[in-house]
Amino acid sequence: PKHPRQPTGAPASRAKGNASGNSSNGSLPKPAIPPRLSVRPLRLDAGYITAGGSATFPLEVGNRGEGALSGQAETNAACLRVSPKKIAGDTTSLSITIETAGLKEGQYACHVAIRTNGGDQTVPIRFVVTSADEDVSGTYGWGGR
Repeated sequence: PKHPRQPTGAPASRAKGNASGNSSNGSLPKPAIPPRLSVRPLRLDAGYITAGGSATFPLEVGNRGEGALSGQAETNAACLRVSPKKIAGDTTSLSITIETAGLKEGQYACHVAIRTNGGDQTVPIRFVVTSADEDVSGTYGWGGR
């Protein structure tokens, strides 16, 4: 026997392992690149919002790695709503809504935290609540849509 340690059928099983390894487990051919979170913009200046009003802004979410990105988005303030809260492989953007009902006039700073299997990102959000009788949105060019 020239090759005592080689079991019969080894070449066939090795070829099969390579073919399925790329798509299913990825352990044999090359190490898989893990998911990598990408968020834009990295901070959000929402400008002036009239008291009692609301404003919605998009936040792009991307995956600069491979595999499925998954996680969740959280806020540190009751006036912020983020949707969807769950981030899955097909999530490309989040909607951040600032609700000013019940807030006093003045400047606010809060954030949205995005926590995923591809990393975490905190996006600072700043805005100013103004009284309903003064119209500053036109003055500063931050008017409606």
